[in-house]
Amino acid sequence: GWTVSGSKKSSNQRVVLYLRRSVDDGDTTRSLPEQEVECRRFAEGIGTIVDVVRENASGVTGKDRPKFVAMIEAAERGACETIACFDCSRFGRFEVAEWGYWLHRLKVAGVTVRLVHGDLSSYGEMAPVMGAVNQHGANQQSLKTSLHVTRGHIGAVEKGCWPGGPPPLGYRVVKRAGWDGKGRRDSTLVVVECDAATV
Repeated sequence: GWTVSGSKKSSNQRVVLYLRRSVDDGDTTRSLPEQEVECRRFAEGIGTIVDVVRENASGVTGKDRPKFVAMIEAAERGACETIACFDCSRFGRFEVAEWGYWLHRLKVAGVTVRLVHGDLSSYGEMAPVMGAVNQHGANQQSLKTSLHVTRGHIGAVEKGCWPGGPPPLGYRVVKRAGWDGKGRRDSTLVVVECDAATV
């Protein structure tokens, strides 16, 4: 069938699985092990799995993902014919222009991208158009998630709370009384006296 990059492929391909999860995307249903199970099952109908690339990183761009870039470069050197991902957002939540850039590099190398969910093989000649539409949707979802996270941080700071993450040197995080493990932003910072002199 037609693939994301628009070229026709036969069976018995060498397949690389690309598994990605962003620690900031709030998506707990797409852990790397769950992705791998479905990608392995999907790849059985394509060929032989020759590598599995696992990455915890934001998908907004590819250049900041060292494993992603290394995978693309290896594919260009002939490491595989197919890259399989859980869905288009796992490959990346790129702007459409960057999405096309990575796919073009792979297409020149004779490598296709296949998706377990939302594979474009059924769209025929419309596959590139539908791919761009889906990728735009994934990118917009990422932007909305970032906006929600930023709003949450601002709200925590306005309440006088620590928005999350490791505290700066000289401080420690204090949870509210009765904290039940939820509401990480319902906490404050206090000075650690032994570190304060260093600061």
